[in-house]
Amino acid sequence: MMRAETRRGRERALRNLGAHTRVSGLLKSFAHSRMYPVRPMITVSAPSHGRPSKHPQFLLACVVFLGLTSPNILLAAEDSPAVMSEQPPSGRAPQPKPTYGAEASASSEAVTHHNLGVALFAKGEVDSSLEHFTEAVRLDPEFAEAHHARGLVLAALGRSDEAVKAYHRALALHPDHAQAHGSLGLALESQGDLPGAIAEYREALRLRPDLALVHNNLGVALKSQGELDAAIAAYREAIRLHPDLAAPQNNLGIALQAKGDLDGAIAAYRMAFRLQTGSAALRYALNLGGALRKKGDIDAAVAVCHIALRIDPKSADAYRELGLAHQAREEFEQAAEAYRQALVLDPEEAAVYINLGIVLQNQGDLDGAIAAYRRAVALQAEIGTAQYNLGLASIAVGHREEAIAAFRNFLRVTPDTPETRVKREDAQARLLNLSDARPPVQ
Repeated sequence: MMRAETRRGRERALRNLGAHTRVSGLLKSFAHSRMYPVRPMITVSAPSHGRPSKHPQFLLACVVFLGLTSPNILLAAEDSPAVMSEQPPSGRAPQPKPTYGAEASASSEAVTHHNLGVALFAKGEVDSSLEHFTEAVRLDPEFAEAHHARGLVLAALGRSDEAVKAYHRALALHPDHAQAHGSLGLALESQGDLPGAIAEYREALRLRPDLALVHNNLGVALKSQGELDAAIAAYREAIRLHPDLAAPQNNLGIALQAKGDLDGAIAAYRMAFRLQTGSAALRYALNLGGALRKKGDIDAAVAVCHIALRIDPKSADAYRELGLAHQAREEFEQAAEAYRQALVLDPEEAAVYINLGIVLQNQGDLDGAIAAYRRAVALQAEIGTAQYNLGLASIAVGHREEAIAAFRNFLRVTPDTPETRVKREDAQARLLNLSDARPPVQ
C-alpha cells in the first residue's frame, strides 16, 4: 500500500511540473553535467566515490562521469557528452537463495551452512555469511550453488579475483548455471574485461532468456563498448520482461540521450522515477532534470530539482543541477546560491567552483570569480577549463603574471584536438600579446 501511495505521489508531482520554457540564445557558461546510469543488483565504483558496500542494497552505486556541456563563448567551454551512471555490477547481481535438501545433491550439513549464509547475507552480515558459504564448500566441494553464493559474497566485499574463481568452480560443476554465468559477467566487467563480460551475459541469456536483469547488465556493458543500438535493444528486452523494473528504464534514457533522442530519454527517466521507491529515486530525478534542462524546459527542470531536494535535502548533486538550470536561464543570483549550497555539502567539487566562477563573472564580480577559479585549480589542476577561465578573468583585472601562468597551464593540460583547437589558438594568441606587453627589463 505504501509503495502504491509513494508512486502515486510522484506521478502527481511529475504532472504538476509547470509550464515548459525554452531557453533562448546560447548559454554563456560552462556546465559540468552528470548522469546516473544504473544496474540492478551487485558492484561498481564511480570516479569519485565507490567503495565496496557491506550490504547488497548499497551496491547500487552509480558510476559518475564528468562531462563538459553548454558551449561557452565568453569563457571556456568544451562540449562533451554528459555521462550517465549505469548501476554498478554490484547492484546487478542475483542474491544467494536457499537450497533445499530434496533439490540438492549436497550433504544436509552443507545445505544447512549454505542456507544460514543466505539468511545472514540478506541481513547485511556479509562477513559472517562468507564463513558459512566457505564451510558449505569445505563440507561438500561439489556443491555448485554454494560456490556461486560464495562468489556473490566475495564480489560484494570487493574481492573480485576470488569471486571469479568461485564462479568458475560453480560452472565447472554445473556448466548450465545461467545465474553463475551472469554473476561471472558482472565480476569480469568490474575488472574491465568487457568482451568477457558480454560473452558471459550472452551465455546466461542463451540458457535463460527470461533473466531481465542480465539483459539490463548486457546493455550496460554494450553501451560501455559504444554499441548504443545493441544496448538500447537489451534495455528494451529487460523492460518487456519486467516492466516494473526501474533500472533498465533509467539506462534506456541514458542511451537514448547519448543518441540525441531527448524526448525518448525524458520519457524513460520519468518512468524510472515513477517506478523507483528507494534511494535510486534521487539519481533518476537528477537524470530527468538534466535532460529537461538540455531540452530547454527550464521550469520543469527546476521543479524536478526541488523534488530531488525533497528526497534528499543534503544532496550536493541536486543543488548543482539546480544551479545549472538557473544558469541556463541566466538567473545568475539563484544559480550562485545553488552552487554555494552544493559547495557547503561537497567542498571538494572543482566543477562547481568553475560554474560558480562563471556565474560571478557574469555578475561582474571578477574578484569572486578569480577566487572560485583558483579554488578549482587547487583542487584539480588538470581541468583546462578552470585554467582558461582564470586566465581570462586575470586579464580583466590586470593580473598579467597570473594570466600568463594560467594560459600556459591550460596549454599544458589540454591536448590539441579538433574540439580544443580554437581555444588553444586563442590561449596562444593571448600569451603572445601578454608577453609583448611586458615592461622592458631595466
